[in-house]
Amino acid sequence: MGGLGKIMGFPRVAPFNVLIIILVMNVSLIGSPAWNRYLVPAQPVLDLCFPILQGGTLAVDHGYALQVALGRVWPDLERIPGLGVHCVRGTLGANPGEMLLGGGAEVRLRLPEAAVSRAQRLAGAELEVDGHRLRLGEPLRRPLPPVSALWARTVTLHFRNPHPAAARAQLAIRFAQEFPWGSFRIYRPRQLRFEGRQLLGFEMAVRGLGPEPSLALQSRGFGGRRMLGCGLFVAF
Repeated sequence: MGGLGKIMGFPRVAPFNVLIIILVMNVSLIGSPAWNRYLVPAQPVLDLCFPILQGGTLAVDHGYALQVALGRVWPDLERIPGLGVHCVRGTLGANPGEMLLGGGAEVRLRLPEAAVSRAQRLAGAELEVDGHRLRLGEPLRRPLPPVSALWARTVTLHFRNPHPAAARAQLAIRFAQEFPWGSFRIYRPRQLRFEGRQLLGFEMAVRGLGPEPSLALQSRGFGGRRMLGCGLFVAF
């Protein structure tokens, strides 16, 4: 693959035979009261982006280590309703399992607008992320864009069967039931480190969304482990 395929955190092309494509077309169901409530977030949500001023490398699988590092600076971090921590983007380095951080690297939180003032304490913080040291700058507020196509690096559930094929099917059924807008694809599985064990998830893309469903999916996310960067959808 080309250079884009090597950029960590961006979509990659997967073979067609590993994609699940489900088109949801039942317009009568979309109008149900339960789904209409899904479209109205409890409160405005945005991304708060802290530029990384110092720090050149990070582990590719850094979600849990980043969560722990942020918690040292902000102990009540996990009390923020719906808080998500995006994975840091970078390019693959020469050392296996390590990525290089460019000039635009940032630690990005998805959180309710009401929690922004509490998150400001991270400005100027020095983080120790599994042996990698980062220093954060002043944050930038970034509104969620009402785009028609979204992508998530990893989406995970409490899978009844850990086999990737069975887990993929469970995720497809659950997503179709709970989010009946547009069409989606489930790409390759991913394994994340979490408290000494492996966590299974899948890369996903959703297309054909109107502004309200797009903002709702970004605001609410899907699945679990948002603090590890899972279930967070961004513009595709």
